[in-house]
Amino acid sequence: MNTQAKDVLTTIAYYDAMDYPLTSFEVWKYLTKTVTQPKGPKEEKRPATLSEIIKGLHNDATLRQMTMEKDGFYFLRGREGLVERRLKHNRIAIKKMKKIYLIAKLLRLAPFVRMTMVTGRLAMKMTEKKSDLDLLIVCKAGHIWTARAVVTIFLHALGLRRHGEKTNDRACLNHFLTADALEIMHKDYYAANEYMVARPLFGEVMFRRFQIRNYWIKKIKPRYTFTEVFKKRTFVPASKVCKVVQKFGEYILQKERIERFLKRIQYKKIMKNPKTKKEGSIIIANDKALIFLPSPHGPKVFERFQKSLQRTKT
Repeated sequence: MNTQAKDVLTTIAYYDAMDYPLTSFEVWKYLTKTVTQPKGPKEEKRPATLSEIIKGLHNDATLRQMTMEKDGFYFLRGREGLVERRLKHNRIAIKKMKKIYLIAKLLRLAPFVRMTMVTGRLAMKMTEKKSDLDLLIVCKAGHIWTARAVVTIFLHALGLRRHGEKTNDRACLNHFLTADALEIMHKDYYAANEYMVARPLFGEVMFRRFQIRNYWIKKIKPRYTFTEVFKKRTFVPASKVCKVVQKFGEYILQKERIERFLKRIQYKKIMKNPKTKKEGSIIIANDKALIFLPSPHGPKVFERFQKSLQRTKT
């Protein structure tokens, strides 16, 4: 099997681990390299074209043996049920996006919030009916604890924040970054996919900076380009009222002692939470990043991915 066919099979197998069948266009767009380390200038090869990917899917003997196609979607053999599942989840995601737009409009008012974007399975339009709404929020440097406190209290008061068993259509506030620390720390297959498909709700300029800071994605996803970023559009425009309300809030809350006070309260609570010490959890709490993943999906998906690859070798 040539390198291109291996990459195509790797891509289909990885998304199979997420129960996500791909169109030929998506195989090309999300193509995942088998080897992720950077190559020297002489070894670098151009990414495969869409026509080459389509030709390989139809003509490569190994790919035809290991994969199947139904209604324009490609998946590993024996996984036909994924097609109907994806179509069902896509319809659910479209409805959930209406709720996320409402939350984005509210976050436009929040002091020190500079960008909000949809991540996770919702960004892929592959979500369950009872799923929450994954967000990544970028804050002004030096005010991450204040921004998190305001956003949490605000959305909780409106019944829009996930907590306890209340998850359906509620915002999952588990990832905050500051504008001067946009590079994702965990650079793996899962993160590469998550932040390649992420969709900005507002803060287009900040989103471009985020994409530039995470150019490492291209080592895993060769079709990652800035052209796609510049075509993005903010879904929630900033009205004059939003700007005035946000600036007023920032004026009231700008004191450094407020940030220190809110940090002390939140940090103490985070450290007391049993989930913070849970084995395998990813909990980061500092002045640059607030990340709360007690049960991260990446390792689980990668384990299923390895099993999928093993099936292709038998």
